[in-house]
Amino acid sequence: MTFQEQMDFTNHNNQFMRRCGIRITRLVEGCCRAELKVEDACRNTGTTVHGGLLYTMADCAASAYARAVADRPVTLSGDFHYLANVTSGVIAAEAVPVRMGKTILVFRVQVTAGDKLLAEGTFTCFAGK
Repeated sequence: MTFQEQMDFTNHNNQFMRRCGIRITRLVEGCCRAELKVEDACRNTGTTVHGGLLYTMADCAASAYARAVADRPVTLSGDFHYLANVTSGVIAAEAVPVRMGKTILVFRVQVTAGDKLLAEGTFTCFAGK
């Protein structure tokens, strides 16, 4: 599947991402970007975006890239660090490959709101067969 085909397939068929309001907006060699417009359902009781949603966005960006280059990959681990938060606007998660091995894929992901870095982490995927 091409990067464009994978992006279209993911946006159309990933019901969990759709339910969360996450869309892949860019998937090319070297980068996958997921975006989300903050709505009421995205916020925790403190009125900022729920940390689980930030993590989910990062995992979705890394996983969409992994699916474009591997057969049935699964996330093995995610090391994620929360740095800031927002209450509104558009949030983006951008995954870039760090290591593209035969069975192990590693991505660095940053979650931002404009120029503000909200979180960053490293996600490791197993490239299943």
